[in-house]
Amino acid sequence: MSLYGVPADYAIGMQLEEEETVKSWRPGSQLVYRLLVHSRHPNDPRGIEEFNTMMQNLAQHIQDEYSITDKDVVKMFDVLVKEDQPNVLKKILNHPLIPCAAYTGAIAKNALKQAIRTGASKVLEFLIDENVQVIATDTADKTKYDEVRSLIFNILQSVRIGYHKLNSQHAIVAHKFWTYLADGWYAAYHSSHKQKDAQSHDEALIKYTKNDNNDGLSLDDALMRNRQLKFMIRSPLIMHSIYKYIQSSLNGKKYVSKLKPIIMFVCEHFMTFDDEHDLQELHRLCEEDVVCDCSALKPFAIKRSHALQQQYGATKNIANVQLFWSEYIMVKLFNDFLGIDPSKLNTPKRMQQYGGLRTDMYESSEREEMLFCVRYIAANGAAKHLNDTLLPLLIDYKKQFIKNKDDEQEIQRLFDAVEYGNNIWTLKEMRQDEKYQLFDQSALPFQLIALIVSFVVL
Repeated sequence: MSLYGVPADYAIGMQLEEEETVKSWRPGSQLVYRLLVHSRHPNDPRGIEEFNTMMQNLAQHIQDEYSITDKDVVKMFDVLVKEDQPNVLKKILNHPLIPCAAYTGAIAKNALKQAIRTGASKVLEFLIDENVQVIATDTADKTKYDEVRSLIFNILQSVRIGYHKLNSQHAIVAHKFWTYLADGWYAAYHSSHKQKDAQSHDEALIKYTKNDNNDGLSLDDALMRNRQLKFMIRSPLIMHSIYKYIQSSLNGKKYVSKLKPIIMFVCEHFMTFDDEHDLQELHRLCEEDVVCDCSALKPFAIKRSHALQQQYGATKNIANVQLFWSEYIMVKLFNDFLGIDPSKLNTPKRMQQYGGLRTDMYESSEREEMLFCVRYIAANGAAKHLNDTLLPLLIDYKKQFIKNKDDEQEIQRLFDAVEYGNNIWTLKEMRQDEKYQLFDQSALPFQLIALIVSFVVL
C-alpha cells in the first residue's frame, strides 16, 4: 500500500526518519518527504519549514537531471491536491528548476482533473487562476478527444462521489469547473484562428473568468454564461463523452444510484434527453469536429436489450441501439424494474422458464429510484419517443409477461411513470401563452398558475 505514490513506510503512521538519513536522499525525494510530514504532522518543523528552506535555495541542491525527477513532481502535486493546499502548490508550479511543473504541462492538467475528482476547491480555483489549459485553442495543437472525455469523467465522478457522501463541496467543485469548461469551450469554437497567428503563446490561451456563479453577475454576463453552458451541452463531443461515462457506470446492482445524480446534474446544466441525434449521427458529427482531434473516437456498439419474443432460429444478429435514452437507458430501467433478463430468454424453453416478472431481483428502494429515473428522463426529453418507442414496448411486455394481478400492478407503475413524465415534457414544450391557456379554466389563483408555469420541474 502507498499514499500519493510514496511507500507506506513514510505515510501510514508516518514514522519519521533521522534528518541525516533524509538529507542523504535526492532533493526530489526530500521535497516529497517534507510535504508528507507536513500533511501528517502539520506543526512539525521538519515538514513545511524545511520544505520552504529547500525551495529558497533549490539551486544549491540540484546536481544533475536526476536530482528531481518527473515522478517526484507528480507525487508533490498529488500530496498538495489531496490536502487542498494552493499556497504551497504555487511555490512549485512554473518553478524553473522543477521539471514538467509548467502550467501548460501534463502534470498541471492532471492535477486540475484530480482537484475536480477529490473536491479540492482551493487548488481548483488556484489552477484556474493560473490559466492551466484544458482545451487547445490553436488548430495546430488540437485537444485530443480522450482529454475531453477525461475531463467529463472527472466532473461527473465528483458529482457522484459528492452525492453518495452527502458532501456539497464536490457538487460545488463540479459546477464551478463545468462553468469554466463551458467558458473555454465556447471560446475555442468562436475564436478567430487568423488573429491568433499574430498573437503570443500566452495571449492565444483561454482566459477564464473569475466569477464562479451567477451571483453578482450583470444580466448580460448571466445571459452569456447560460449561452456558453447551452452551447457546450449541445456539442456532440460533450454528449458523446457523457454517454460513454453513463454507459460505463451501468454495471452492478447499485448502478441506479450512480445514474440518478448524473442525470440530475447534466439536466440542471441544460441537457435534454430527447435523442435529437441517434448514435450513428452523433459519431459522425464528432468526427467532423474542427477543434478536437477525434481520431481515437470509437462508435457505440450497444445491443438492443428488449425481451420481446422472437422467431427463434430465424434471428441472426441483434440490432444495435440507435437512441441512447429511449432505446438503451429507458429499456434497461424497464427490464430491471420488472426483473426481466433478456440474456436468459434466447430460446423457447428458456422463455417458458424465465418469461415472467421477478420483482424481487432488486430491493424496493432501488426499484423506487428506477421509477424516479424513468419519470425524470421522460420529463426531460425521452417522452418525445413515447408513442414510437416506449409505449409500444410496454404494451408488448404487458401482453407477453403479465400472468396475474400483481404483475399487472407492477407494469402499470411504469405506464404511470412514463405518462407522468410525458405530461411534464409536454408542458415544457408549450409556448408561454399555451401554458396559461391550459390553466385558464382552472380555479387556481393566478399567482400559483404563474409559479407553476415559470418553474416546471420534476
